[in-house]
Amino acid sequence: MTRTCASSAMSRAVPPAGSAPTKSAHHSASFQTRGEASGTAAAAALGAPVVSTTSVPDLYVPGPVVVTIAARRFGIARDATVAAASIAVAPVTAVTAETVGDREAANGWRLAHPVAVALDLAQDRSRGREILDGWEPIGIERVW
Repeated sequence: MTRTCASSAMSRAVPPAGSAPTKSAHHSASFQTRGEASGTAAAAALGAPVVSTTSVPDLYVPGPVVVTIAARRFGIARDATVAAASIAVAPVTAVTAETVGDREAANGWRLAHPVAVALDLAQDRSRGREILDGWEPIGIERVW
């Protein structure tokens, strides 16, 4: 899976959760509704026993067109240390499907489906298995 790192312009254009969009953020609002947060930050928001030290969200989007839109609108960061987000196409459509239900926002982004977040955690060779073993998600059936 290839991830695109969006420039810091994205963090200035996307309004925080719960705030009214400003005129400059109006165009980015449609992009915000398409992104689903995953990775360590989303796992922490979903109650996994993990600490997230980054404010840069890992986002899944429904398709490559949305990645292209984000790259054109916000630019691509030259270095991951200055990126506002990492963006990738969701591995399956269920990750970003509207029918999955509403999940609380993390830093202004909807959370990806907990199974997708768990699969992201499982890729961590150092602590992924340990984190998954200790994670008892609330409100969903544990399938790992």
